Amino acid sequence: MHLQSLHPRKLIRIFGVTEFLLAVMPWVLACSAILISPNARAATTAVDTVTLLVHGTNSSPTTWNDLVKSPLFANVCPIVRLGVPVTQVSRCYRYQFADRRVDNEVWTRGDGATFFQLGKEVQAALDNIAKKVSAKKVILAAHSRGGLAARAYLQSLTALPKFKIALLTIGTPHQGTPFGRIGVWMRDNHYGPDDTIDDLRFVFSPSVRYMASDHKSPLQPVNSAVSAEIWKLNAGAKTLASRVSSFGVIYSTGLYLGQKGYGDCNLLDGFCALLSAPLLPGSFDKMLGFTLRNIADINKRSLLPDTWRCDGDRQTRYPWACDGDGIVPAVSQRLNLLPGFNRGTRPLRVAALTRVPHTAETGRVTVIVNMLSQLQKDIR
Repeated sequence: MHLQSLHPRKLIRIFGVTEFLLAVMPWVLACSAILISPNARAATTAVDTVTLLVHGTNSSPTTWNDLVKSPLFANVCPIVRLGVPVTQVSRCYRYQFADRRVDNEVWTRGDGATFFQLGKEVQAALDNIAKKVSAKKVILAAHSRGGLAARAYLQSLTALPKFKIALLTIGTPHQGTPFGRIGVWMRDNHYGPDDTIDDLRFVFSPSVRYMASDHKSPLQPVNSAVSAEIWKLNAGAKTLASRVSSFGVIYSTGLYLGQKGYGDCNLLDGFCALLSAPLLPGSFDKMLGFTLRNIADINKRSLLPDTWRCDGDRQTRYPWACDGDGIVPAVSQRLNLLPGFNRGTRPLRVAALTRVPHTAETGRVTVIVNMLSQLQKDIR
């Protein structure tokens, strides 16, 4: 005899009221859960591939505007924020990192966070998107520090998500950057954000300091108190291949540290450094010496007679100062050159930009679109 074939009154006569309630209650609760579940009311939409664009330091989702306008995304790339529900179905989203108060200062858009805190935000963003969209593939496309945030998320995974992942980093300081040491120098010399103009305030941020690299030789960075945060992140680089289906790297060459492009003033060189010195606190030459210490073969230099030029054999001898995008050395931008990283059998695509300043890299739409298309095909 099956319970389904009996009328409720017959069940009550057979089992009694208590037994009847115990028998049917699990079914009532199950049906109620389905009816009142948010997922039942708002089912997700299936999408083959979702791209999440992740911005860097002193930046915002607007850095991706040119890419969003491309035919690939056709101006449909909503901004995702921490704690704000995603309401729009799309193949592309832009994440904006949250503000944080550190040492009584409010740092906007992630500039006050560690890499691992930013990684948790990337996780939250993907979880938020997943409530609206069910994707088979996810491409994390990240510029500058955003690439370190994406890596922190991936390296912290304890279980693989339901979707396959591709990682694209653009101008990311995987091994840090000497530029970050400017913030360290300012902090150590007791300067604060109010000691400089607003446009340069970000160099004081914790985010800039965390990207600092230190050098005991001209060729490779070393672990020290200055570079502790970036080394802590890089200790987990060996796990990436087990979490990522395909990799992409876009890096820039041809500019040296402080250079912005053709004909631009180099803030770390000559007359331009002299003119820019009032913008920064203290002795600019002392800050410069600290920033480039153990990179150049000079201990002391004056601003005018001994300018830092990357000509002759210096380009080869000092890649950590002479070749990059003006902010991040080219060596550091190459994920495949990161010690401990082993892609195994995973596809890895690499594209090089020439003399493209760091802040202009997200505007190289054709290169990025081509890379995204390749990565989508590579995901298995």
